[in-house]
Amino acid sequence: MGELMVQLVHEVLDRSTCHDRSKTLPPEVEVFDVVSPRLKTLTYGSDEYKASLAEMGEALAHHYAENAHHPEHHPDGVNGMTLVDLVEMLSDWKAATERHDDGDLVKSLRIQQGRFAMTWQLTQILSNTAAHFGWIPEQARRVEPPLMDADLAAIHDRAVTAGQAELEGWDQDDRLKAFDESQRDVAPLLEEVKRLRAELAAR
Repeated sequence: MGELMVQLVHEVLDRSTCHDRSKTLPPEVEVFDVVSPRLKTLTYGSDEYKASLAEMGEALAHHYAENAHHPEHHPDGVNGMTLVDLVEMLSDWKAATERHDDGDLVKSLRIQQGRFAMTWQLTQILSNTAAHFGWIPEQARRVEPPLMDADLAAIHDRAVTAGQAELEGWDQDDRLKAFDESQRDVAPLLEEVKRLRAELAAR
């Protein structure tokens, strides 16, 4: 088992020595030398930041193509990445926050979660890792799980399964009455879900 872990360690070490080396060569170096200093003064994820990235054009596209720690490198984004890619990606995000005047890895993780459609579980693992190494405060470790349709469906399925035995033998009137009561119970929950979704969309 130790030898297998060493394989991972070796690749992580290799990545640490050649990280972003393509930035030092054409066609990237000329563009990055001009734009990178400007990016440091901008808030990550802001319209100004995005506009500066767009200006980088082919140089940025080349950078993504040459570096597997960027989700843009992979046809299926984050889902195509390896654990080593993720380690380098998280380290890169942390380093980027140190270059920005108002860098914040906690905020960055939330932005990246939406930008790259990362699952709650993966975002939580990245946050756990960042907290483990002291890159974010321990109290900021938790990532709130979104309440999605799938969650509601799972709750519904469990309720149906649990209630099937009880429903056996009920006549139609009893079933309709139970349905009406359940709708009244669920209505406040659905309103809360709508509120949470609106709040998330406004962030």
